[in-house]
Amino acid sequence: MNYVDWCKQFYAAHPGVCLGVAGGLLLGLCFAVFGFWRTLVVAVCGAVGLFIGWRLDAGDSPDSWFDQLRQKFNRK
Repeated sequence: MNYVDWCKQFYAAHPGVCLGVAGGLLLGLCFAVFGFWRTLVVAVCGAVGLFIGWRLDAGDSPDSWFDQLRQKFNRK
């Protein structure tokens, strides 16, 4: 078995471990290159984008988000 086949089998058996290690390495590299605060800003922006994309995939519209926000802030 060659290395590529082994990697494919390992990823098929342990996708969370592989993605966690890759994410950790990427995050560590970003910390080393850009610093903590810049990396944190990029991570927060990415999380907001992930949340918006997740809500759009679920079929929610941005209009309903703003309506919900208005309702929360208009309560007294």
